[in-house]
Parts: sequence; C-alpha cells; structure tokens
Amino acid sequence: MNVRILKNLKQEKGFSVIELMVVIAIITIIVAIAIPLYSNYQIRAKLSNADTAARIYVNEIAHYTYETAEFPAEDSKLWRCEVINRDYVNQVCKERIDIQNAVIKVYVEPTLIPEITDPYYQYDLTLTE
Repeated sequence: MNVRILKNLKQEKGFSVIELMVVIAIITIIVAIAIPLYSNYQIRAKLSNADTAARIYVNEIAHYTYETAEFPAEDSKLWRCEVINRDYVNQVCKERIDIQNAVIKVYVEPTLIPEITDPYYQYDLTLTE
C-alpha cells in the first residue's frame, strides 16, 4: 500500500505555490521596468510630433538666411510669436538676439511634461561666414 501512495504522488502534475510566486515576482519586475520605459517612449513620440510641427518655422528663417546671408531686420514680420495649438505645440516664438544670433522657442503643452512649468525647447541659430 505504501508503494501505491508514492506512485500516486509522483504522477500528480502541476505547479507548487513557490513556483507560482516566483513567476509572479518575475512578471512584476518586468512590468515595473516596462511601464516607465513605455511612458518615456510616449513623451518622446509626442515631442517628435511637436518638432515636426515647429520645423516649418525653423526652415522659414533658414530659407531667408540662405537667400540673403543674414537674419531679417528686427522689425521684420518673421520675428514674432505664433499660436499653433496642434501636434502638442502651443506656440512658436522667433526672436532675433543680434546680427548673428537668433532663437526659436517651441512651447509645448504643459500636460506633455507635467514636471516642468511652461515647458519649451529652443533652437539656437547662429550665422557663420
């Protein structure tokens, strides 16, 4: 009879509680790593869309400087802020600093990067000879 009990125990199949806990722990670690990476990926994708939308204004200044070899005059209509409100871009501000330097600031939606108040990124433009 003892032999039959041992044979029956050996024939049982399945996972023990410890094996299941190890698998759950591994899955939890993977999820804990993956969620922040996915969140960063979403932000980078949205910023890429914002960059594409703002690139029009960078190209506008670049085209002018290519044709004339200088930045537009300070009173030019090119130096202004434009409200965009699409592709995560709120507005684009183009500012002439001096004869050889200009800045284009691209203000993105505050919800895009909640840790930063009034988030923007900028292009620093410099003319070289």
